[in-house]
Amino acid sequence: MGHRPLDGLRDFVRDQKEVLQIWPEDAASRVREYLAEKYPGQDMTRVSESSMRRLTNSVSTHETPAHEQKQPHGIRV
Repeated sequence: MGHRPLDGLRDFVRDQKEVLQIWPEDAASRVREYLAEKYPGQDMTRVSESSMRRLTNSVSTHETPAHEQKQPHGIRV
């Protein structure tokens, strides 16, 4: 950390950005490895790509489940 709090905050943000760039690659390799062990000899590329696409889309868009979106607010008479 630097001598100023702003330097520390900048370092933290930079490190977090690096982690967020590495995470999808790491998760994708773990999914491919799992599928290769579970289904040896089969090409599971489409399955792993689809799984990662769904995972990264739900994380990046912060989707709210449908049942939470439709709950009414307040009291109806």
